[in-house]
Order: sequence, then structure tokens, then C-alpha cells
Amino acid sequence: MHQPFPFKDLFMSKVNMTRGMVNCHAHLDRAYTLTEDIWQQAEALMEEKWILMRDIKKKHTPEKLEARISSAVDSFMQQGIIACRTHIDADSIVNMMAVEAAAKVREKYKGKFILQLVAHPLEGFLNEDATDFDKNKIDLFERACAICDVVGGLPSRDRKYGDGGRRHADILFSIAKNLNKDIDVHIDQENNPLEKDTEWFLDKAAENHMQGRITLLHAISVACQPEEDRRRIYKKMLDLGANVTVCPRAAIGMKQYKDKLAPVHNSIAPVDELLEAGINVSIGTDNISDIFIPNSNGDLFDEINLLADGVRIYNIKTLVKIATENGYKTLKI
Repeated sequence: MHQPFPFKDLFMSKVNMTRGMVNCHAHLDRAYTLTEDIWQQAEALMEEKWILMRDIKKKHTPEKLEARISSAVDSFMQQGIIACRTHIDADSIVNMMAVEAAAKVREKYKGKFILQLVAHPLEGFLNEDATDFDKNKIDLFERACAICDVVGGLPSRDRKYGDGGRRHADILFSIAKNLNKDIDVHIDQENNPLEKDTEWFLDKAAENHMQGRITLLHAISVACQPEEDRRRIYKKMLDLGANVTVCPRAAIGMKQYKDKLAPVHNSIAPVDELLEAGINVSIGTDNISDIFIPNSNGDLFDEINLLADGVRIYNIKTLVKIATENGYKTLKI
């Protein structure tokens, strides 16, 4: 009798020989917030969704947040996932509500599931008219980071203010060093050859002596760079001991620039080259059933399946390592 889908069977049989899988990137405070009346918002650009999320977040309650995050954790446990690192918005819209709710869920599952929290500054650190940085936003974010396990970041959110992206990064490094915490940063998400944030962020991390304490999320635009530049970036990643976490569905779903020229590649970080260079690459689901990724149900194997095609890696042992051992390294568990 033929075997209907040996790929998943082979993959899971190897996973079952490990401690379990790790979801290295999610946004569980937003999970399951998609409804039919806001479905069309999923068509918006990423930067537009940052603004659209404001109205959605204004409907948050502690009870709803705890219920949604708990549902996601239960789903992960059923999949054989033992840990998840989730970003949680901490900004002028929700203040500390989402972080405090997530912290309760973290405690609820203690001893059964590892839930790492990353404070996420979705509103950035600029003031309302984008003329300077807002101390109140920064102070709020640092309070959230004190509760969370890891410092998050989104430098591109503050690009509109001159060198705002780099100043955003400086704030992250200052807080991380003050609290003695790692950084897990959204970087180079656009699949745009003109977006070159990964390299300067690595340089700043080295200047701040953050060796072994940086995880780069997405890093899609690295794939747009010439080979010589990519190789230089990989060396900096390796020297710093940086991790790269990829979320294939989110990456493939980015709006593509048709007016830009770059080496031919799929819209995802060059995982094959990263692994070859010795970089620790892990995987995550990213958003689940929200306006950012409306068609995600949070199945980590779906991400592995898409990763296999996106970077043409069908070696089961390699894929299992990305979903397990590499995830343990990223989360330091």
C-alpha cells in the first residue's frame, strides 16, 4: 500500500526523537482577531496595517487577550511544540495591558510549556508629528521589557525621522544592556534591495558588545544584495553569534517591488546560504489569523513545508534541526 504523504510522516518521526519543536516567532496578542467585517484590511500594505491595528487593539480586554494567547498555546502543544517566543505589543495604544495579560499566561503554563515574551514597539518611539523621539513611549517600552524575557524592536517604524531607524536601534541596545536581556528584532522585511538595515544593525550590536544576544527576524532583503555583500553580512552574523528566524508564509506574502532589480530569489531570507555559512536559523509562524496573515492557522509544519519549497531544502534532517535544535539555541532553552 502506498504512503499518502511520507514527507510529514518522515519529518514528524524525526521530531518525535527530540524534545519537540519550537515556534521562534509569533504575535499571540493579535492571534484570532480576524473577522469578516475587517477581512479586506488584509489586502493593505504592512505599514498601513500598523495603523489599522490601532482600532483592533482598542477592543482588547485582559480576558480576551488571555483567552486568545492560551488557545494558541494549547494548539502548539497539540502539534508537539514545547516552546514559543511571542512578541507582545507595548505601546501608547494598549499600554501594558497585553504584556500583563501575556505574563499571566506565561505563569499559567509554567512547567508545561515555555512561553517567552518579547516587548514589541509597534508604534515606534517617535512623537505624534514625527519630529523627535517621545520619552513617554520609551519609558513605557522599557517597563514592558522589564516584565518580558526579551527586548523586541522595529527600526523601520521610525525611518520617517532622518536616521530614526538607527536611533530606534540605539534605544533597544540601551534598554537591553540596562536590563541584561537579549534582542529579537524585526529587520529587512520588505524584500527590497534598497533596504540594508541588517548590516548596520549587526555593526551596532558588535559596538554594544551584544555577542550571542541578537536574533534577526525575517532578514528578507539580505537576499536582494549582491553575493559579495551577502557573504560579508554572513561573516558579521557568524562573528556576532546572531540567530536568524524565518517565517515563510509571512515572507512569501510580502508585497513585491516590481520596479527594483536584484539577484533572482524567492521572498525569504537566503536560508540555504545562511546554513552553509554556519548561521543558526530557526523558524516561526508569525501572525495567526489576523489582518497581517489572514490565512494562517498557526501550524508550524505548514511553515516547514513552505520553507522546503521556498529555499529548496528537502533534507529531512536539516528541516527537523531548524524546527528543533536550532530553536533551542535561539530561545536558549
